[in-house]
Amino acid sequence: MPGGAYQIGQCKKPHSIAEELILPSALDMVSVMLDDASAAKIKTIPLSNDTVARRINDIANDLKEQLVDKLKDKRFALQFDEATDSNKDCLFIAYVRFDMTNSLCEDLLFCKYVRDRATAEELYKMLDCFLTENGLKWENCIGVCSDGAQTMAGMRKGLRALIKKASPNAEWTHCVIHREALASRHLSSELSEVMTDIVGVVNFIKTRPLKTRVFSAICEEMGAEHQAVLFHSEARWLSRGKVLSRVFELREQIRMFLEQEHKYDLAEKFSDENFLAKLAYMSDIFGKLNELNLQLQGKDKHLPQVTDKISSFTRKLTMWGRRLDEGNTDSFENLHEFVDTTDYDATSVIPYIKEHISSLMGFFKKYFPENSSQYDWVRDPFNAPAPTGFSSAEEDQF
Repeated sequence: MPGGAYQIGQCKKPHSIAEELILPSALDMVSVMLDDASAAKIKTIPLSNDTVARRINDIANDLKEQLVDKLKDKRFALQFDEATDSNKDCLFIAYVRFDMTNSLCEDLLFCKYVRDRATAEELYKMLDCFLTENGLKWENCIGVCSDGAQTMAGMRKGLRALIKKASPNAEWTHCVIHREALASRHLSSELSEVMTDIVGVVNFIKTRPLKTRVFSAICEEMGAEHQAVLFHSEARWLSRGKVLSRVFELREQIRMFLEQEHKYDLAEKFSDENFLAKLAYMSDIFGKLNELNLQLQGKDKHLPQVTDKISSFTRKLTMWGRRLDEGNTDSFENLHEFVDTTDYDATSVIPYIKEHISSLMGFFKKYFPENSSQYDWVRDPFNAPAPTGFSSAEEDQF
């Protein structure tokens, strides 16, 4: 029953579930729908823990062999990440992208435990051993993508430098999503103070079960769409925008809860229009950054596409700054709604907003230097020269 083992592996369920749940359920169904004799045949199917584990390993090995067979004598690009799981184990993860019948395919190449230090030499040794054992050639590696950690991206001693020696034609790319997260993490002292207060309020509500229940009851009584705030995690790139949006949505409920809990110093902040205006802006801008982050993800994304997305966003920043110079807050939905509903004069917070937008533009230019012209031959091959080395047939194909 390899299909059952495959389903168990896909659902990330314990291997014991086959004998404890799946087999008894199958017996009941067959006994009711057919007869006891047919159900007795079901009992002969081996579904022990070891059997399921062995079948999952067989499936994994077969999938790996199929992938390696597809990669033989094909050019491919690699993406790496070094991560720590919930058991504090260090993992080295590699993904591969390659051409298959005129379409791009992406797959997990391997995920291996790092037994010792996660140095560039150790990671390169693991990668080189995998390629050698499976008959894959370094000269077919034409692209490498990773985050900006020194172990990965170091030009002299990093994994990037070691791969460059083995495959001189491989081009390294700093992960676009990681760069977007780095560019958006910087806040001015005024906005950083608002973020600190929000995290403090969320922790005050969420880390005590009784207070969480009281807050949920207040939200329910007031007819709020949601009844809980969200934890903030620096490790999750979409976290900041989601936390701020939920807090802004439940600002009245939070104020009432803090007053009820006699946290008047924090409750005053949720009565302060300047504080709420900054919160509204931050929920808007990080919501837009989340949208950009999601647009950079997904299958079949390539560098010209994501470069256009980044270029479009930086132009929007310029446009939003120009509108703010005119006192127009229409670009920021929550801020505009707050100004309209409270008759708040936004001129006092506009300087902080403009400073943040200017800072964002600076960091986006730092992490995404203007080099989109190198992709002009992809976007419009009729008006841009083809790269050196293109044959006439290849140029005609484009």
